[in-house]
Amino acid sequence: MSQDKISRERQILSLALPLLKEIYGEFDIDNNQVDNPDAAIVLNDNSKMIGIEITSVDSPKVKAYFNDEKECASERLEQLECLLEGGSFTAQPMKKMSVKSEHNYIFNGLIKKSEKYESYVSSRSYHEMIVVASSEYLEISNEYFFEYHMPWTNYLLSDSLFPFDKVVYVCENSEKAALVYDKEKPLEVPPKLDKMKEAGMTRSLSPIIPVGVDFNYNEIFEKEPFFLPKSNSKKEKKKNKAQRLARRINRKKKK
Repeated sequence: MSQDKISRERQILSLALPLLKEIYGEFDIDNNQVDNPDAAIVLNDNSKMIGIEITSVDSPKVKAYFNDEKECASERLEQLECLLEGGSFTAQPMKKMSVKSEHNYIFNGLIKKSEKYESYVSSRSYHEMIVVASSEYLEISNEYFFEYHMPWTNYLLSDSLFPFDKVVYVCENSEKAALVYDKEKPLEVPPKLDKMKEAGMTRSLSPIIPVGVDFNYNEIFEKEPFFLPKSNSKKEKKKNKAQRLARRINRKKKK
């Protein structure tokens, strides 16, 4: 267990603490519990222990795309050199991807955790075992979160007999949390499916923009990203590489 992973999980847990206190009352965090499960709290009024699994429900593919800093390193250096030498800059996002907020978005990121439940509850005497689930993309401020995404999450987890007692959802951007599943209060009737409420969001990573220069961010946002999401197709990979090379050549010609 790396220290970075523990720090990251503790950060997510801290965002869930106000809601956990609403649910359980005052408690202390067991600082010795950092793996299998990721955390635990001890209730002050009865010393009962709540085990906590902490996970992200975002797609590994999306996270890998935006978190790969090595992929952008050489391009950022070249952009900086062009800016320092001739004042030119690239009005094109480094990365851009649309992330759909489908009705099963949270469920898909959680259901894989079911298999860990039995080993957790048998490893220690936990009063309850819960999940704190986080996301950078599906926001609680989304106008359809409470009326659509939350009931769909509750229904899908209830229908699949998800074994954890509760699921607390943490929105990393707003730093807010919501209880999206309680095993004792299952939702047995599915909400109405509405694809219009699953549009999601488009996230982009900006290029290096010089200070004091007027630019239209919306125009940059609309352009194709320099680094496209990786494809499994060899033909698509070759095409993307050729496009990046062509853009670099054109930039050098402008110097």
